[in-house]
Amino acid sequence: MTETIKEYSEALFIIAEENGKTEEFSETLLQIREVFLENPDYIQYLASPAIPLSERLCAIDEAFSAETEEDIVSFMKLLCEHGRIIGILECIDEFSLLKMQRENRVSAKIISAIPLSDEQKTALCQKLEKKTGIPISVTTSRMTPPPMAVTVAKIKIPNRSIFFSMARIAPDAANT
Repeated sequence: MTETIKEYSEALFIIAEENGKTEEFSETLLQIREVFLENPDYIQYLASPAIPLSERLCAIDEAFSAETEEDIVSFMKLLCEHGRIIGILECIDEFSLLKMQRENRVSAKIISAIPLSDEQKTALCQKLEKKTGIPISVTTSRMTPPPMAVTVAKIKIPNRSIFFSMARIAPDAANT
């Protein structure tokens, strides 16, 4: 992530905090993230210098103005105007990280050889919280093909990452 993208994210986070809308902004940004992930060509369209800026800004208005906080729409338009819209997903991820830091939480990625139930994820988070002393939120969970018989959690803490390798969560994981 570039320092510039981080600065844009921090500015949006400050606006959200000042207006008491951190949670609302976070939820909206995650929805916007999903829209862009489902339509990756849309980011390319908004970033294309071959398309007039006025047309790209109008496209943002048409797609988001009706149901999106005005400050968020203005933020996306600012990114577009400054040729930074290509980094919108990174901005949203950074906003989420800033929110977690403010809430004194960290995120964990879980990689497992078996699908984990919500109860197993919760139990894993509790174990990680006990080991780290920090509240944990699972951001993603994915499976990897066997023969991996352990579950790995990657915890992102500002300025460092921690990896934990847990013995099987399900007692029969290696035998299934």
